[in-house]
Amino acid sequence: MNEKYIINEYKIQKEVHIMELQDVLNERRSIRSYDADKKVTKEQLEIIINAAILAPSWKNLQTSRYYCILSDEMIKEFSDKCLPEFNQKNSEGAALVVTTFVKNCVGFDRLSGEPVNECANGWGYYDLGLQNENFVLKAKESGLDTLIMGIRDGEDNYDTIDVNKSPNFHVNDTTSDASRIRTSPHFINTNKFTTSNEKKCTIK
Repeated sequence: MNEKYIINEYKIQKEVHIMELQDVLNERRSIRSYDADKKVTKEQLEIIINAAILAPSWKNLQTSRYYCILSDEMIKEFSDKCLPEFNQKNSEGAALVVTTFVKNCVGFDRLSGEPVNECANGWGYYDLGLQNENFVLKAKESGLDTLIMGIRDGEDNYDTIDVNKSPNFHVNDTTSDASRIRTSPHFINTNKFTTSNEKKCTIK
């Protein structure tokens, strides 16, 4: 959604342009150049995450969790510790979002705790993938670009974003969000397992 203001001698009118879904699908791209002067806001992230969690999930369990890194200091620390050099370069100037899901829940029988089929925790990744698609499409509609990065250090992810290590955790990928050079802000997304008592969204 893009906003612009029209000024005439009587009043200032606010026009809101909402992209058609097909336009969003056609225009979304993975971007690897960002303008650090364009900052992603907490309010923008909340809108995007609220759209992400509208995706269908296994028995509507909604096990996805989001860790949003917006401060320059935390972004640098996370990037230096958790991303290989080429992804540090790809996401330079971007905010970061680590997306996670609760392990051994989606795709598992509630009483026995056993997986219902051979996919096991693969269903957690599946559900999170559906949310990630909503995430990047809503970001694009909001004038932001995105890049999903799967190559990262999962163990350091835990420590850097203060997620307690346990058998219930596993890192899947990382997403960077920042401003694209000459255009709009962007996100990077990181997926991992979390425990069920965590908040759905943490912003630092």
